[in-house]
Amino acid sequence: MISKDQALSERLFSLHGWVGWLLLGLIVLHVGAALWHWRVKRDGVMARMSLFR
Repeated sequence: MISKDQALSERLFSLHGWVGWLLLGLIVLHVGAALWHWRVKRDGVMARMSLFR
């Protein structure tokens, strides 16, 4: 659809890497928050999300 562009290719490859690291960070943050609610706050959030209540 478009011709080969080395600069665009390098930019998109770099962006792909950054988005991957950002996604990994968000997953770690989400799991950490879930563990904090479950083990530290014990406020029932995990029980409300469970399918086996």
